[in-house]
Amino acid sequence: MACVPKLSQLSRFYVAASRRPSEPLQGRAARNSPISVLIFLVRISDIVLVSPLRVATAMFVANEKKANDWLGNDMRNMRFSGNNVVSILGMVVTLLLLFASVAFGADSATPTPTPAAAPAAPAIDYGLQIDRLWVLIAGALVFFMQAGFLALEAGLVRTRAAPITAMKNIGDWMVCAICFFFIGWATMFGHTAFGYLGSDGFSLSLDVSKGWPGGVWIHFLFQLAFAGTAATIVSGALAERTGFAAYMIVSAVATALIYPVFGHWAWGNSFFPDNKTLLTNIGFLDFAGSTVVHSVGGWISFIGIIIVGPRLGRFGPRGEVRPMNSNSIAMSALGVLILWLAWWGFNGGSTLALNDQVGSIINNTNLAAAMGGIGSLLHCAAFQRKRDITAKFLSGILGGLVGITAGCNLVSPANSLVIGFTSGMLSNIATELLLKWRLDDPVGAVPVHLFCGIWGTLCVGLFGDVSQFPNSHTRMDQIVVQLIGIGTCGLWTATTACIMFLVLKQMGLRVSPEEELEGYDIGGVVEQHAETVADDHVIVEKAGGYNLISMTKFLTMPAKERDRLMTSGTVRFIKGGKVLSPEEALSGIKPRGHLLVLEGMHVGRRIPIVANITKLGKTGENSAVINSTNDGRCSLQALGESNKAATVNGQPVPADGVPLRNGDIIELLDTRLQFVK
Repeated sequence: MACVPKLSQLSRFYVAASRRPSEPLQGRAARNSPISVLIFLVRISDIVLVSPLRVATAMFVANEKKANDWLGNDMRNMRFSGNNVVSILGMVVTLLLLFASVAFGADSATPTPTPAAAPAAPAIDYGLQIDRLWVLIAGALVFFMQAGFLALEAGLVRTRAAPITAMKNIGDWMVCAICFFFIGWATMFGHTAFGYLGSDGFSLSLDVSKGWPGGVWIHFLFQLAFAGTAATIVSGALAERTGFAAYMIVSAVATALIYPVFGHWAWGNSFFPDNKTLLTNIGFLDFAGSTVVHSVGGWISFIGIIIVGPRLGRFGPRGEVRPMNSNSIAMSALGVLILWLAWWGFNGGSTLALNDQVGSIINNTNLAAAMGGIGSLLHCAAFQRKRDITAKFLSGILGGLVGITAGCNLVSPANSLVIGFTSGMLSNIATELLLKWRLDDPVGAVPVHLFCGIWGTLCVGLFGDVSQFPNSHTRMDQIVVQLIGIGTCGLWTATTACIMFLVLKQMGLRVSPEEELEGYDIGGVVEQHAETVADDHVIVEKAGGYNLISMTKFLTMPAKERDRLMTSGTVRFIKGGKVLSPEEALSGIKPRGHLLVLEGMHVGRRIPIVANITKLGKTGENSAVINSTNDGRCSLQALGESNKAATVNGQPVPADGVPLRNGDIIELLDTRLQFVK
């Protein structure tokens, strides 16, 4: 420390160096200012260029006489002979010291009276600042989850849908940032109004007198990242067939209303412990959001895929699942790794302090993720014949992460292994269950976030440390409370999401069939990635959008309703992988009144009829003309015990079928028919 000069010594050096040779040192006090330093720099610039290292050395030794000698007489006769590197080093040191002097000012004694000492600054709570820094870093990791979800979803959807899927992930964050700032934060964390909603802090106009803590902006950013996660879950579930504008509305409603309202019920006492909210009052526990974040996003996704319907061609007429190739499994794997890392901040940062719990929480999170992947792999190989095993493997890892989120602070490492393993298996089971229900989730958002979120929340009661349960709950008490919280989340989120999607469906929730089949961007522009789909759907256009009706449902609806749809001009058909009007679909056929066309989809297989059914002239309400491309080689066969499903040219259809020829007239008595080639 002896070799490092005080600021007063540096100042005296500047004064000495800047005076004229004939000027006495008594005047140096007038030069002890930042301005004198600038004058000094101009006056000795040539000297600095000649020997910067010696000038810097004089500064550090603070030898006033030596500096005067060097800068006064001796330097006039010196010539540059030093090394370039040494010269540059000296210049850097000189400039750094100059900036330090300008920034801090000279502090040597001056003739002016010394002002009264300023009051001492308050002591800095370094522990608190470190805690806030940790929350900020954790929030940045949670924000990074947006990149993980983007890569995951863009990799799992088909190639033509990858660009718009990426744009939706960026768009929902923008919408979330605005909505949560103005409305969501206050609704979730403000002083409670009757235990249901926050009442202050809108637009973060926080009244310190009401008890809002310092550092609230850091906590806002952390919670904003959580809100963004809940919103972006939905984008994957509705991928490939939902419009950009409609999805932005979904994100806005989710982050301004659905998520913060339930968040207030579960976490509303985070800043104000005296907030008695709906679920905190009974002791509901969800440490980092298996239900608050993930189940909320999962419920919105679940209702969304029911209302918006499957992608065109995802399911056959009998419910068989048709494979759809992913864009890039490698990209999805990268997304999973990003999410895995970001989850360390998601769970570890929920302590809101860098305390002793952080390490164990992150370790439990990591173990559950690893076991989730193992559980999904083993279960899929043993019980699901390795169907979609790669995608299920990735979903299993995420399922383990979601499952551990609620109780990562209350369970042991051994229990975290169990939670992760069972979550991975549950993700597989839920994936197959959705397919059985003919629900199309392109990225597995519902199995991972809804099913595993429910399971993880329940695991708090099953595996958590009883001594940490609130209100002196026993294990069974806590399990019941957890079930109440899960049910409350489902009731609130499903109800509000259903209303939202039904309204959006009337406005235009889904993109046009052409855009869905060929690809689209934010502006709805059709791109050049056309793919064909099977001819098994009827499209009924509506104001602002359309309904997708399976051919089976269309065949079995009342004849009058079919007639109304056909005569309204709002019905179109998928034929040959293209969307056509009735006129285009029936081109080349001479119609007599309204026409029924039966077409086989797969040669050599028994398949349901693909048809446009309505009455034909005077022959009867359910009569139609048959068009057969293989004249004489097709037959119509009735299903079930009765053969009275239809008549051909007025004759009943025998059990073994009847040959069909162009121009044959069929009267449909029962629409449970099959077209046989």
